[in-house]
Amino acid sequence: MLESLSIRNFALLENAVMEVEPGLNVITGETGAGKSILIGALSMVLGERVGREIVREGESYCEVEAVFSESSGESRIGSFLKGLGIEPGELFIRRVFEIAGRSKCYINDRRVTLATIKDLGELLVDIHSQNQHQDILKPSRQTEILDDYISCGDILKETSGAWKEYESSVKEKEQLLERQEKTRLEAERLSFELNEIDAAELSPGIENEVEAEYRVLSNAEALCRGIGELYSLIYESEGSVTENLSSAVSLAGELAGIDASLKPLCESLNAALAESESTGELLRGRLDYDTETPGRLEEILELRDRISTLKRKYGGSVEEVLSYRDRIERQLREFEEFGDIIEKLEEETSAALKRYKKHSLKLFKKRSEGAEKLSGEVTGRLGRLGMEGAEFEAVVIKSDPGPSGGSRVQFLIKTNPGTSKMDLKRVASGGEVSRVMLAVKSALAGADDVPVLIFDEIDAGIGADTAEEVAEELRRLAGYHLVISVTHLPQIAGRADLHLSVRKSKSEGSTAAVIEKLDREGRVEELARMLGGKEKEMPLKHARRLIERK
Repeated sequence: MLESLSIRNFALLENAVMEVEPGLNVITGETGAGKSILIGALSMVLGERVGREIVREGESYCEVEAVFSESSGESRIGSFLKGLGIEPGELFIRRVFEIAGRSKCYINDRRVTLATIKDLGELLVDIHSQNQHQDILKPSRQTEILDDYISCGDILKETSGAWKEYESSVKEKEQLLERQEKTRLEAERLSFELNEIDAAELSPGIENEVEAEYRVLSNAEALCRGIGELYSLIYESEGSVTENLSSAVSLAGELAGIDASLKPLCESLNAALAESESTGELLRGRLDYDTETPGRLEEILELRDRISTLKRKYGGSVEEVLSYRDRIERQLREFEEFGDIIEKLEEETSAALKRYKKHSLKLFKKRSEGAEKLSGEVTGRLGRLGMEGAEFEAVVIKSDPGPSGGSRVQFLIKTNPGTSKMDLKRVASGGEVSRVMLAVKSALAGADDVPVLIFDEIDAGIGADTAEEVAEELRRLAGYHLVISVTHLPQIAGRADLHLSVRKSKSEGSTAAVIEKLDREGRVEELARMLGGKEKEMPLKHARRLIERK
């Protein structure tokens, strides 16, 4: 709720404070006294654009500060403040406008943009006057108002949730398809690399084995020559190891026949002879080694080069190459799974869309029923507010699918019989607009969450009987919102919870507007002035009756 408005150097207001109270607050005064200037000052601090002409003559700047009572963190206002990093609570909005055209805006002494306080202002105050922007004229807000009126929060939440699920599934599917297309060439490259590595038939330790075989094969000639010489020494040549061991065994056998203690020596020599013969056989088998060498050496050289190439391309060692090979194999398996994932996403998308259509259809039907009820209620109120023959209609229109349910609401109005209904924002008369707003706001009193409603000259062009109805509607609204009404009708002023009077004061050649909070007697005097008449006593008696009737 608005608590106070402090104004400095704004038009006729030199240094003024307007304090308001919960309920119905009225502002009265002579024509030209500056009643609507107060509304202009509030509009300025809430983000309306202004020109240098609003700065009081002779001053270089004007400043307005609005103080609002503590707000709930769960409200739209609380959520907005949290988005700015400001904890909900008592709220101070201040704006300084310099005659040079510069503007500074603050929320709780934190510097913000003009757009920010304008957005916040639309959540705090709804001003209804000619040429004033009104929250209820926004198409998006009209849909919100009807939804609040019919209490469809739960179904709207379900519809919005289903849409978000659908939208998320579609987006994920699109991303996967895009990724699949991008990875098609990548998959071809990885497949080539996998085949290249697998063709080498690598295994841990193969590099050492290849190097060992390479050393042998590259020295095959020297090996064959050495093996031949070794074979000759051990087995084939005259005086070879085998021949000498054979002679030694014969001699040892003779000696053991004489001395039995030499039998172990005889056995050892026999074993050595057997080992020598076995070695000879082994060497004889290796004498043909070089017959397979040329072809095998070529294979080993090729494998050796291939291993070197793979290490250079995919890792510093065979083990790293094999690790890389396992990674790309996993990647390729993932690529192959794209089809299954996309198919699953298509199922999820279809299910979410089905849920969304179900909820949105239910929401459309509920909105349509609520719109018909709201139309009748507002039309009835317009008749009581002096707009006989006027018709109000809330129309539910199909729109593009989205979180709001694929339908929107448009407010139409026909102000005179025989004319066509028009979009509410096209109604030209400021007085008619204000009364339409009053009728709508009254119908939505318990649903509309804008805390402060202001009606500037809502009583333009209405008679005494209609004024009574307008006053009654304002009183009713004041049970749900803080209402401020700038009025020239005593029937409305007499129903106020707080009565402010604005008058001009002249001092030393300058004129300033002065705001005064009226007590009971002050109200009687002001209402008597508004009632007019040549006789003093009758207006005073009538004024007292108006106050007592409240």
